[in-house]
Amino acid sequence: RELKMDLIDKFPHEEKAIRKLMVEVEKAGAGMLLSMARQMMPVWLWKALMALPTPQRYLINKYGRTSFDDGLAKCGIKDPELRAILIAEFGDHGVIPEKVSFFLQAGIVGHYMAEGGFSVIGGSERFAEVLVSSITQGGGAVLVRAPVDKILFENGRAVGVAMANKKGEIRAKRSVISGAGAEVTYKKLIDPSMLEQLGGLPEPINETAREPVAEHIYGFIGFDESNEALELPSYNLWNFPKGAGADPSLAWQSLFAREGEALPDGLKSDEAATAWELPSLISFPSAKDPTYKDRCPGKSSCVIISEAKASFFGTPGPANKRGDEYAKIKKRYEMALLNTLFLHFPRLKGKVSYVDVGTPFSNDHYLGRTQSYGLTQSVDRFLDTTLRITVPGVQQLYLTGQDVVSGGIFPQIFAAWMTFGHVMGPFSPDFWILFWDFAKTVVKRSIFDKTYTPKLP
Repeated sequence: RELKMDLIDKFPHEEKAIRKLMVEVEKAGAGMLLSMARQMMPVWLWKALMALPTPQRYLINKYGRTSFDDGLAKCGIKDPELRAILIAEFGDHGVIPEKVSFFLQAGIVGHYMAEGGFSVIGGSERFAEVLVSSITQGGGAVLVRAPVDKILFENGRAVGVAMANKKGEIRAKRSVISGAGAEVTYKKLIDPSMLEQLGGLPEPINETAREPVAEHIYGFIGFDESNEALELPSYNLWNFPKGAGADPSLAWQSLFAREGEALPDGLKSDEAATAWELPSLISFPSAKDPTYKDRCPGKSSCVIISEAKASFFGTPGPANKRGDEYAKIKKRYEMALLNTLFLHFPRLKGKVSYVDVGTPFSNDHYLGRTQSYGLTQSVDRFLDTTLRITVPGVQQLYLTGQDVVSGGIFPQIFAAWMTFGHVMGPFSPDFWILFWDFAKTVVKRSIFDKTYTPKLP
């Protein structure tokens, strides 16, 4: 059954408000698409459309400048438990409902409406396997352990990249496309002198530096028993401690230090950490994947994700030499993560065979930034005109990925097509032939290829 009807069954006194909200959720998608459209038009045209009484201005003001929390109130949602259910997945983007654009959280709600969530069969490595094979079949190459030091420029054009550790250069045949994220591209891959010529950092990068969000803490937990033996669920659990009532936003604030203090209460001692229940996502990837038992017989896994601040860890050194303060805080997070897991799944006590903890500095090691989701996904970021797919002030340098659209896997399809459109140009036959093939495949699969139908309770 659809989410809408499930909610109405559980909250019949809120039926009118729920129906109104679901209509608004579907309409909000148009606002999100229009916010993406700013990347496909000149800045002057975007500003003109936002200044004149256009449908674009109406939809973006209604769904982009309104927070999700305000949107719930306007729809008439009053029940605290219903509100908590509707906002609980805000960890998917990292911005509390009082600050996030209505259309962003509406996208989270909307994509669960018909069939819930999905998980890839074969583990997350299947993404790499499928994408890499497509690239190599098309004549491309994928390099690993080949970090880039900087982007090369000549006569106002991006012409290639210089490899780290002076291992040579790779020259571009046509253009340079960076999917490393806006922060890494502007702060690490573009020389300061060139950055000055480009006019400095785009405003969303400055905003993220002022108030970083989604600096996650991760608990990776293993068990030497199967999913069936441990009775692990395939659903995700968003955990918000009851001490905050039915307000997930208030519960989330317990993850951070109070004003004037360096650490949240749960990190001030080992005893406090052992008793700390973290607001978090608890998931069992092994239980979602029917191939896991063949790939890893007699094993199972859990991941817990919560939020931290890089500042909680002091000033750690390089990887594998982080220092004592870092190790102490990391260990306390391990205590808190396990406590949170056992509060909900007490049968797992004594069953844990492996624990590893990832921190914001793990993000920095692998991604070049402490924030998991890249740029802060605020209202201003989605209306900004300073961060462009075609980097202003230089030719043949393009951005792609989550920072030009939004976080999440599905939006990257839009980011890829928009970047491809900029590189090839709107009149390129190759672009339209490939886009037609893509659209035809999507329509065909959605109608005829129902490879998975969820079992309903």
